[in-house]
Amino acid sequence: MKISSIAGALVGGLVGALIWAAISYFLNFEIGYVAWGLGFLVGYLSTKFGGDGVGNGIMCATVALASIVLGKGLAVHFALNKELDGIKQSSYEEWKGDAVAFKEIKGEESEYSTFIVEHHFSDAETPDDVQEEELEYFKSDTIPQLDKLAAGQSISDWENSFEENAGIDTNAIVANGIKESIGVLDIVFGLLGIMTAFKVGGGASNEED
Repeated sequence: MKISSIAGALVGGLVGALIWAAISYFLNFEIGYVAWGLGFLVGYLSTKFGGDGVGNGIMCATVALASIVLGKGLAVHFALNKELDGIKQSSYEEWKGDAVAFKEIKGEESEYSTFIVEHHFSDAETPDDVQEEELEYFKSDTIPQLDKLAAGQSISDWENSFEENAGIDTNAIVANGIKESIGVLDIVFGLLGIMTAFKVGGGASNEED
């Protein structure tokens, strides 16, 4: 097995995975048969760089499998990031509005419970329903965040605290998103991609068989 044929397969896999991710990002949907085309590209480039035989076909099938997983992962990653960016932007604007409103009552602790209810910092329906623990948390944690926003905190700085406070684990979200997004068609086209990579990557030897 030639090093050049392995390099060709790897280049094909990487290019295919990036094309898959780009389609998902710019068109906002996934096309399952991209996995099939990815398998063909892996096998084709490998043979163009001198690959041939069953061993080369197996190598191409392995590269295709890894590339399909990578392409799927990147597609889900980009899609979820776009969704999270929208949520963050919306939350940032909402918190900025809260910060402006809070400046008008800051220092008047008797108004805090009313502010907490009106701006949905608690599930309480009336100021009298706000628990002491919620009030203390508002004073110790929420007020400093509102002060930073009122002072002109940028969205990039706010995002870091948003993810930390919300307990957002992007990697876990992507992993879960991949699991939930895999359907029957993904499996079918994935297998077709792997088999195509093996067939094309095997070149003349597979044709003779």
